[in-house]
Amino acid sequence: SPDSAAEEELRRVSISAERLACVSSSSATGVVRLRLRNVPDGYDTELLREELDDEGFVEGERFSGLLFDRERRFGYLTALTERFATQIIANFDGRRLERCGPGRLMPDSVLAQIVKVERLP
Repeated sequence: SPDSAAEEELRRVSISAERLACVSSSSATGVVRLRLRNVPDGYDTELLREELDDEGFVEGERFSGLLFDRERRFGYLTALTERFATQIIANFDGRRLERCGPGRLMPDSVLAQIVKVERLP
C-alpha cells in the first residue's frame, strides 16, 4: 500500500548538538548542497573530512555541514560558493576513495567504489 511504502522511507537520524548550526537565508546565498555517493564501507565523517582536507578543501572555509550516512554510504556537505562546489565535483566525481575498505585491497576490481558527486536542490 502507498502508506507502508512512505513509512519505509522514513528514518530517524541523530546528530549531536555540536554539529547543528543555524544558517540565515542571507548568508546561504550561493551555497551549493552536494551528495557523495558510493563512499566505501569503513569510512566515517572524519575520513571524508581528511579526504577533503588533503585536496585543500578546509571545513569552514570552503564547505560546511559534512555528514556521513553509513547505512546508505552517502556523504553530504554544503559548498560555500558555486566555485568551491565546482572544484569539489572536479576533484571527487569519478574518484576511488582508498583510505579503507575494499578499494585499498582490490583497486582494479571494485568499480562500485567510484564516488559520484551530485548537486542537491
